[in-house]
Amino acid sequence: MNWLRKRGVIIWIALGAIGYITVELIIANDERITNYSLCNDEEAVRMEYWGSVVSRKFLNSKNHNYKTLEIVDSARSRTRTYRLILSNDKSGLYHYVSEGDSIVKQNGSLAAKVIHHTMEREFIIDLGCVE
Repeated sequence: MNWLRKRGVIIWIALGAIGYITVELIIANDERITNYSLCNDEEAVRMEYWGSVVSRKFLNSKNHNYKTLEIVDSARSRTRTYRLILSNDKSGLYHYVSEGDSIVKQNGSLAAKVIHHTMEREFIIDLGCVE
């Protein structure tokens, strides 16, 4: 009887794992859900103000190796460090920017200006939202 009980538990665990994987695959491949998330991320970026210096550029190994910029904002009378996750950005901003560059973006816009050495370049952040 003990052997049958163990077998039943194993079957339930296997069925649960198969169900979980199936649901995850459906969600991951549903473009409506993916696009909704991308649009939310893009809207969050649009509403941010950056008047900052890039202090660190890295692939965040603790967060799916996302392309990440750590920036220090000291323009608003107190220093604040925060991270920009640009995992889906197609504008080329992440690849262009270096540590020590200035980056400026106004509230309500997706246009970010990077001052790299003495050159200024503008990028329109594109996280892949399809409206």
